[in-house]
Amino acid sequence: MTWRGSKIKNVDSHFDFWDKSDPYLKFMRLRGDNTFVEVARTETIMDSLDPAWKPISLPISRLVSSDNKFGTFRV
Repeated sequence: MTWRGSKIKNVDSHFDFWDKSDPYLKFMRLRGDNTFVEVARTETIMDSLDPAWKPISLPISRLVSSDNKFGTFRV
């Protein structure tokens, strides 16, 4: 998968007005107890509100557990 962001909200501290956010993506899968757990993360793109992350490859078994019959995960 290849992911891009566009016009991401700058959430850095208002004291760092010259700095921009450092975005990354977290991939989370649903566990049997209906909570989410992080299974992978992209690299952090420093000072960017329009990031383009490197392609990431994840086996489906990392995103979807065997007890998750609907294949639910979050990014």
